[in-house]
Amino acid sequence: MSEEDILESMQLKPQNLAVYIFDQTIISVIRHATKEAKIPKVTIVLRDLTGKYIWTSQLRYPAPALDIEETHIPKDPKYDLKPPKSNPELSEEDKKFLMQIMELLEPAEKRRHDIIFEKAKQRESEENSLLQSKNYGLGDNIVAKRPRFPPIDQSGFAVSPNRLWLTHLGFLSLVNHQRFSVVQPFNAAAPFNYVHNFKILDQTRERDTYSAAVCFTKGAVTEEEIFENNLGSVEYSLFVNSVGWSVKLDDHKGYKGGLENVKVTGEYAPYSATYDYEMIFHVFTLMPSVDKMAHKKRFLTNDKVLISWVEDLDQYDLKMLKSFDLAINIVINPLKSGLFRIRIFRFKSWIPVFGPLLDEMVVNKNSLAALTRQTAVNACKILREDKTKAFAKRKILIDDFIQTHKVQFEPLHQFYASQFR
Repeated sequence: MSEEDILESMQLKPQNLAVYIFDQTIISVIRHATKEAKIPKVTIVLRDLTGKYIWTSQLRYPAPALDIEETHIPKDPKYDLKPPKSNPELSEEDKKFLMQIMELLEPAEKRRHDIIFEKAKQRESEENSLLQSKNYGLGDNIVAKRPRFPPIDQSGFAVSPNRLWLTHLGFLSLVNHQRFSVVQPFNAAAPFNYVHNFKILDQTRERDTYSAAVCFTKGAVTEEEIFENNLGSVEYSLFVNSVGWSVKLDDHKGYKGGLENVKVTGEYAPYSATYDYEMIFHVFTLMPSVDKMAHKKRFLTNDKVLISWVEDLDQYDLKMLKSFDLAINIVINPLKSGLFRIRIFRFKSWIPVFGPLLDEMVVNKNSLAALTRQTAVNACKILREDKTKAFAKRKILIDDFIQTHKVQFEPLHQFYASQFR
């Protein structure tokens, strides 16, 4: 879903869209309509090297109501206001202690302190007389007023949700002013002058994607028998369930590798992913045998990497699948000892040796699936013509967008004025 789709679904105008840049992250902020909902609410679309993220943010604690109430407190004997008591006299012990301190002073110093004490007493007497004449500022008619909040400037309310969100997340802090910038505002002549760039960026994956075919054969079988087979041994089924986690293709949001029509490709497929790549396995035994197996043959032709589970390796004919122009065939042969023999066949002379599984290696059941998956990933990396990483392609598009649409505010106060006006 793009910004254009969100605006259309909410029946909002393009002016409700504002785009910002923080380092190499593109942040789109879409203001919701505020006539019906007085609480500020925005939808955020964030794009960076790792992908695209969308969420909605709403202010949880809006400003309180502006109704001002005055409460008159009636006169009541229990609320009788009395003037404060005069300062208490010093105790005899305190006076004695004070005299001892005074005796330690020099005569001249003592005279100066006597003058200060006399002036202090005189000032205290004057203040008490003034307070008594004013009844200590107390009266019977007392009114309690709630604080009055400043009125909201409705003319500038359109920018308020954006500003609140940016402020709450610290983007408008002076510490981040060199990392944060604004994208060119809405242009009536070209309303979506940069949304087209977003669509291209969204079509660029954030991780490398790979696929490999998986088949089961007992040994001496024909090409058609391999594609028609929908059964496998118990060990083979455990391997398929371990090489990746089973995903339901109808609900799967990640890489599908062409497994779109579940009626032809099956409902489930093994899928694996890390921070760096996504991999889907085209398991022939999980696909229905329809349409002369054209879909299975198409996947084998496109994948170039085949993982073959062969029960009887001596009867396995490598020339059987020669017409599909395979590049690499990773063969798994279960042994009577409970271990598994690995054969790596490279059908192109330029393909180097790769791992972690090597030809004629023997592994146990616990490590078979993980080692086979990583070997298939490395095989796909070797066969890939474009060696550029997916995140590097996204970086190029993001850098180009920033260089084209970024607005430089000089001096700095112009940027803050644009957000707080």
